[in-house]
Amino acid sequence: MVDAGHAWDADTARQRAELLAPFNIGWLEEPLSQDDRRGYGKLCPQSPVPIAAGEGDVTHWDFEDLIQRGVHVVQPDVAFCGGLTVCRRVSDLCAQYDRRAVPHCFSTGINLTASLHWMASVPNGDLVEYCLRPSPLMRKLVKNLPPLVDGRVPVPNGPGLGIELDDAVIREFRVA
Repeated sequence: MVDAGHAWDADTARQRAELLAPFNIGWLEEPLSQDDRRGYGKLCPQSPVPIAAGEGDVTHWDFEDLIQRGVHVVQPDVAFCGGLTVCRRVSDLCAQYDRRAVPHCFSTGINLTASLHWMASVPNGDLVEYCLRPSPLMRKLVKNLPPLVDGRVPVPNGPGLGIELDDAVIREFRVA
């Protein structure tokens, strides 16, 4: 996967996709501004590599719009798209339109475990973004953060999300 970080317009993204095509990448992620819906509608049918988008979208209608514009991989973030209910609805849309949902997950260990549970509930849910940055909200907030081992992360199986939060970290970051 190659993450472009909203860097280009549709024509530039198509040119870059053509340059990336020989490398057989999984997808080109977020090549356009998240608000450039017309651009995605232009880019996706022309791109020789799959296009991924949707990290900043918040409703299932947003993801349905991306799917109808041709986006191949939609990337809801459980933490701000309406939670597991919306994510599951997006998975159902993806199945209906032969698209794929892969969670954007770059904030906390809670978000990671929720994303793991979501992906475990869908037939093709084999990928979850796993943030490696040293943020205490990612690394320390969840006492029993699922480890990354040989590219795989186990889905916690305890009650709820199967995690335990660290009260000291909660106190450290609590805002009165």
